[in-house]
Amino acid sequence: GSGLRQKGKTPWGLDATGLMRPSPAGVSGIYGEQFGAPEFKVVLADGILEQVHVLRGAPCGATWKAAERVAGMEPDKAVERMGLEAQFFCSADPSGWDPIYGKSPVHLAGRLHSAALGCALVPTGTGKRACK
Repeated sequence: GSGLRQKGKTPWGLDATGLMRPSPAGVSGIYGEQFGAPEFKVVLADGILEQVHVLRGAPCGATWKAAERVAGMEPDKAVERMGLEAQFFCSADPSGWDPIYGKSPVHLAGRLHSAALGCALVPTGTGKRACK
């Protein structure tokens, strides 16, 4: 087979969760606008994450499921929990260790999701990460 039907994979055979924003040339096209490295917009109320909107996420759906789970949490706890929830729902093969990072795609997905939520919190004054 072509490998195009593997869950969470791009047409180039890469884990889509690590796909950054499309290049100016639009290399990843519409696919890359919706799927890839997660991006969130958050709404805080009384120090609690009231809403977590997914602007871009993993094609397996892990991003949307994880966002539902962290809504209602304090920001610091939500950032930590986002990575764990993304790992629980991730459909990537956990045995597919990356020789460069020394981690599985499931671990990478967890780190990317936590970092993205931390970045979304920066404009609210509760994020602590340097983003972009």
